[in-house]
Amino acid sequence: MHDRKAEINQAMAQQYGVTAAESAESMAREVDILFGAVKPNVILKVLKDLAGQLKKDALVVSIAAGVTLDSLASVLGHDRKIIRVMPNTPSLVGEGMTSITPNVLVEQPEIDEVVTIFESFGKAAVSVNT
Repeated sequence: MHDRKAEINQAMAQQYGVTAAESAESMAREVDILFGAVKPNVILKVLKDLAGQLKKDALVVSIAAGVTLDSLASVLGHDRKIIRVMPNTPSLVGEGMTSITPNVLVEQPEIDEVVTIFESFGKAAVSVNT
C-alpha cells in the first residue's frame, strides 16, 4: 500500500501488518491488483502517472465515484483490465452493498476475487458495463 503521507504509511503498516511502499511508482511495479482509492478529481492523473509502471496483466480497481470505465481506459490504455466499484457508506459497519463493473478484458476468476474482497464487509453484485 502507499499513501502520499509517510505517517499514514507507517500507521497502516503497524495497524494492519501491510507493507508500505516507498513510492506509488514502486508499488505499481509490484502489484497484481491496484486499488485506486483517491478522490475522483485526481484519480485520472494518478493512474496516468502510474500506467507505465504497472505490469501488463495487472488488474486496476477504481473506487472513484463518477469516473467511467472509458475514462479510466483513456489514461491506462484500452488493453488494460479495469473494474469500477462503488461501495456505499454502510460498508463502514460491515453492512454495505458494492456494485462491481468490469470491462470486457477482466476474466471471471479476477471478478470473483474482487467480489470476495468486497463481500468481506457487506454484499457485492456484478453489473454489466453498458
